[in-house]
Amino acid sequence: MIAVMRMQAAEPAVEIAGSRTAAYPVRAAPDGAPKRVLVVEDSPSDAALVRRMLRDEPGKDRLELVSVGSAGAAVTALAARDTACVILDLGLPDAQGLDGLVQIRTAAPDAPIIVLTGRDDESVGLQALREGAQDYLTKGDVNAGTLRRSLRYAIERMRVDRQLHHLAYHDALTGLPNRMLFEDRVRSALARMRTRLRPGSETPVPRASRGHSLAAVMMVDLDRFKIVNDSLGHSAGDELLAIVAERMRAVLRPADTVARIGGDEFAVLCERINGREELEAITGRMLKMLRAPMVIGEHKAYIDASIGFTFATSPDDDPESLLRDADIALYRAKQAGRGRAVQFEAPMHAAAVTRHETQTDLHHALQRGELQAVYQPIVDVSRGTICGAEALLRWRHPRRGVLLPGDFLAEAEHSGLIEGFGAWTVRSALRQAREWLAGSVCNNLTVAVNMSTRELMDPKVVDTVAAALGDLGPGPDSPVLCLEITETSLVECPKALTRTLEALKELGAKLAVDNFGTRHATLDVVRRLPVDILKIDRALLSDVGSDQGGTAIVRALLTIGGALGLTVVAEGVETAEQLAALRELGCDMAQGHLFSAALPASEMRRLMARDPRW
Repeated sequence: MIAVMRMQAAEPAVEIAGSRTAAYPVRAAPDGAPKRVLVVEDSPSDAALVRRMLRDEPGKDRLELVSVGSAGAAVTALAARDTACVILDLGLPDAQGLDGLVQIRTAAPDAPIIVLTGRDDESVGLQALREGAQDYLTKGDVNAGTLRRSLRYAIERMRVDRQLHHLAYHDALTGLPNRMLFEDRVRSALARMRTRLRPGSETPVPRASRGHSLAAVMMVDLDRFKIVNDSLGHSAGDELLAIVAERMRAVLRPADTVARIGGDEFAVLCERINGREELEAITGRMLKMLRAPMVIGEHKAYIDASIGFTFATSPDDDPESLLRDADIALYRAKQAGRGRAVQFEAPMHAAAVTRHETQTDLHHALQRGELQAVYQPIVDVSRGTICGAEALLRWRHPRRGVLLPGDFLAEAEHSGLIEGFGAWTVRSALRQAREWLAGSVCNNLTVAVNMSTRELMDPKVVDTVAAALGDLGPGPDSPVLCLEITETSLVECPKALTRTLEALKELGAKLAVDNFGTRHATLDVVRRLPVDILKIDRALLSDVGSDQGGTAIVRALLTIGGALGLTVVAEGVETAEQLAALRELGCDMAQGHLFSAALPASEMRRLMARDPRW
């Protein structure tokens, strides 16, 4: 009862009987539509008074008032319609004190609630706020202005709270769930999986079977996304991510969850999967959809994706472990050539532990002086003499011995250390070549160094090379630096690389296309970029001189190189027969084990001092 206020004739209350215990969403009314306010008050006269206080006034929000007389009826009313706010009396026939508030909050956790109390008891009001009420009013002190202002503030506070809650659990760019919400949904999926176990059974279901479907977690990483970012700008990258989010939502089932968990990485939760075949059908659709061109402004962007996935086979699994295993499988998918989906297998975890240890050790490799450059001679085919050397990186690991690039360079790229390793190799190779030239063991030496796509996309790469060349200074005993870039790099980002390659050329460096002839580079790409040298991939040399078809392929590549005015180097020469065929075909240079394996600097010096002829 509102004891201090004068009562007028009661208006008829709208009673909605029944109750439900589920939580119901509360959505804002469309612009211009009345806001529905639920008045929960067992006194018809008090309910009528509240209605009169909130009657429509010019310039005020339009309200649709609905009255019920019990907590149970309020729960039912909340289930029937969206509600903008609840005005709740704490003295109800079926819920005394804060019990009614708890019931309303359980039924509609997003609904703002204003509590009316007949007692001037601040402790009750504060407790109501702790239980989730937006405001509390003492009946004896309330008036139309106070109530309407409290209503407006409660709705606005809840709107802001919902917005902050959404921002806390969703990605601002794509609107997708973030990692926190994704992990919460995986926990819920595992809880549902727990209920599907046979009664009294503690044994997890190891595979999908009749009546026992599985949950699957996927990690999705976009291939070549960095190229879009670097060539078209970050705004284009953001637009691409939004397109990817829409495509993934379109291709997945309505009950599946897709989340953006950082950068160009997404996670997917699929429940009720009946085995690997069904999941592979889903991943196949995802990969196909993501390969389709994406229009960004005036540009078309082409990307691919790699997917790692794992099944939750036990309700005792946890989201962190599932994401870890899916991420391990994702790494394996990228290793296998990208653009594919790979399922996690137990041995992959041991390999991941080794990778982690490798990354940790890599951070100390430079400081501890564990890196070593070895050199493989490059031979002038017509003269049969050494004319250059390719510097190859080795890591003298304190426990695992000498490691080849394939054992650690991928981890160096992944951990962001590759730029430092590349800079070290360039400086070391130039200094070593300068020593050889100064010692008169060779003349006019070219030293070649490999550079990855990531190194070339580094904004500091030109300054790094310039500093290394500057340290040598001009002079007759200065070597020529040749930077080798992979054919894949040219295809993935020719526009982004053009300016960098031109700047490197201006420094006096030569540019070589490594592993040419077996991948995707088009002649137009090679023609437009400022390259000097083509290095024929070793895979094409195996049949040269012994097979008519293999010889014809090499002849064609040599003709292409000559037509473009490029020097051609044959890699992987193993036999005298191959060398003779290359000499007859007019190949410019060659390298391979026929001449020498990669040697430490001291042994390479002795080899050049002997001035061998082939």
